[in-house]
Amino acid sequence: MKQARQQSVPSLGSLERRGKRAIENGLRFIDANVCQTGAWRCAYYAIAKPCELIDEENPFVGALGSLRLKALEDPRARSIVSRTRQHIMAKMEFPGVWRYWPHLPIDLDTSSICALAVGAHPWLLAGWNERLIADNRDQRGRFLTWILDPEHESSDVDAVVNANVIACLGDGPRTRKAQQWLVSLVSEDRDEEALHYYWEKMDLYSAMAQARALHSSAFGASCEFLVSRIQACRAADGSYGDTLRTTSALLSLYALGAIPFQQALRKSVTGLLNAQQEDGGWNASRLSSGPLWPGKREFVFVSRAYDTACCLALLSKMFP
Repeated sequence: MKQARQQSVPSLGSLERRGKRAIENGLRFIDANVCQTGAWRCAYYAIAKPCELIDEENPFVGALGSLRLKALEDPRARSIVSRTRQHIMAKMEFPGVWRYWPHLPIDLDTSSICALAVGAHPWLLAGWNERLIADNRDQRGRFLTWILDPEHESSDVDAVVNANVIACLGDGPRTRKAQQWLVSLVSEDRDEEALHYYWEKMDLYSAMAQARALHSSAFGASCEFLVSRIQACRAADGSYGDTLRTTSALLSLYALGAIPFQQALRKSVTGLLNAQQEDGGWNASRLSSGPLWPGKREFVFVSRAYDTACCLALLSKMFP
């Protein structure tokens, strides 16, 4: 009985040529999906009606996408990042915080990611926003998702939100207990028990890896657990789930200094290149969910522009 032939992995040279074309086409797609005011095209749909996309606008997805695009040494990427920053700053409220939508309360997830994307700004440099964010913790030192009026009690503690706050505030006494909590979730394989607004444990691993990349002492020696958890998610075809989770996994391994072997990496990237659409973008993966916890998940938030930015960030690392 003949054995099935293993699928050949493209040479690095041919993959590089494809990768650079993919970056070119992907940048064109993102440029067309980020309006001149800097808002990124986003949408959401009801879980019960997945074909009925509703367009929406928020500063959060643009902030996430611009952080990915900063890895690209390309004038078009810099132009997109610049106008995105202007849009994010236009949505900022004193003392340097943000809302996902205008009718929602200020939240730490949007505030942390937007602050990272904006960077140098007088309010942020003064640290006024950090004091407000740092005070929004529960008795265990974990960060609450929403900044509510004192008379409104909240127990909404999301793991990914906490990792993003740590990325914003850095390693120190204000974030130490939240770090310990996240480490315990990962090391004890309880990752998914505190994901209220995100879908996959890879979302937590990615957020922690990015915090570690920004603050080298964050999470201490626990990154060994993180690397092993990410590696365990790899499927036989080289993917780590959908497009967003695959790029998140590989970018996290880069950030943690655990780059996969070349053949394994090429196999993963080949799958991503094969998934690029004719218009230069990638199909949207589930990014986040709603409504506010503890309500039952009803909505899925997506953005093809953001998924594409993640793919380009990875390709630019492989093919600078």
